[in-house]
Amino acid sequence: MLNQFKSDNEEKKAKKSKAVELSHFLEGGLYDFDDDLRAIFKTSKRHSPIIEGLNFKNEVHNPFKIDNDKAKQFAGHIMWFCSNGDIKLFSDSETLTLCCNQDNYLRKINHYNYFSAFFSIPEIIDRDNRNNRLIENFIAFENKRDQDDDLILRTIYEDYTNYFTSLNRRSMVNYRTMDELLTTSLNTTHLNYSPLNF
Repeated sequence: MLNQFKSDNEEKKAKKSKAVELSHFLEGGLYDFDDDLRAIFKTSKRHSPIIEGLNFKNEVHNPFKIDNDKAKQFAGHIMWFCSNGDIKLFSDSETLTLCCNQDNYLRKINHYNYFSAFFSIPEIIDRDNRNNRLIENFIAFENKRDQDDDLILRTIYEDYTNYFTSLNRRSMVNYRTMDELLTTSLNTTHLNYSPLNF
């Protein structure tokens, strides 16, 4: 139990330090953590749908201040620590992704370039290749209503149908029978092959 407390405390210090380091991407004000240390958020945004599902059972929190003395490059108010090492910052209109390495950055761009033709995904509106940063349009969260079910299911069905249809058209797979393979293979010259020999 004591080791877990020390580990959590060290993780909290490291993430708080990261927030201070990246304060030029955050609005000034008081910030706090969820209990699992997945996100840092401005205390005025505690009920944002972005962090609504996180664990907030622990009542003992130690808010810390992000000063507004640095020139701001982004007006974030929620910082999300991704499991792959990336950091996402959310403002009211945009999402900034700070990729932890160039592979993650290029993978995100490649995924966007490929999948945006088939699925409704947030548009990448700015790229910083030197610093592995992306800015996407922020998609506001809305609570789902029962009458939305039909639209949601139809959209999912149509998007995936278009995607898989396109894959099928682009496929380089050539289906051939075993007889065709044996008659055209250079490795079967020593066989006296005839379908009747089997």
